[in-house]
Amino acid sequence: MARLTTCKTGESTWGWAANRNRSGIGNEVYGGYCDNGIAFGIPWGGNAEDFIVNNDKLYICGGTVSKQAFLLNLEKNLALSDKCWKDEVKGNNSF
Repeated sequence: MARLTTCKTGESTWGWAANRNRSGIGNEVYGGYCDNGIAFGIPWGGNAEDFIVNNDKLYICGGTVSKQAFLLNLEKNLALSDKCWKDEVKGNNSF
């Protein structure tokens, strides 16, 4: 039986059956909000089943379609999300 590995980030606890599956954890971006929503300055909730690991960072997506849309132009969307997070969302949202 596999041993479950867990990691707590903010108010969320993540669990993995294998350590190799936790790449990027502890480096989640945008506070666990949907990365695609952040690109529009909207802090939507993220869905832990839909995520992207890029350059050892964990990006949570709001769902399958959101993930697919974000991946259409990953580098451009990451730059836009980084800017919106820094300039508009971080520390300023209503959640």
